[in-house]
Amino acid sequence: MKKEGLKYDAWDLFLHLYQKNPNSQKLLSFLQYFIHKEEYGYSKDFSELNRFVLNVIQEKRVKNLAAWYYAASFTFDKLGDLPKSWEYIQKAGRCKMNSELKDA
Repeated sequence: MKKEGLKYDAWDLFLHLYQKNPNSQKLLSFLQYFIHKEEYGYSKDFSELNRFVLNVIQEKRVKNLAAWYYAASFTFDKLGDLPKSWEYIQKAGRCKMNSELKDA
């Protein structure tokens, strides 16, 4: 995607999609992409992903909040904050989940 001569990457598209449609299934696909970024050779910093995920949770614009709590737990784990990681796993467990997330 280009706009005014600037190149946009997957992260830019992720942020744009969240602003336009926070409940898009594609958004969760992007989230998985960033979580498994090493497999794709993408180098987005987990602290940046963590800040974004926490913002999404705080705004409460998403229906599948459990997925975002799990993402927060994962990013806290990657950042070495195991107590916070555990806190967000517990929060995810208290959320309503679709069958796909329950099976994960």
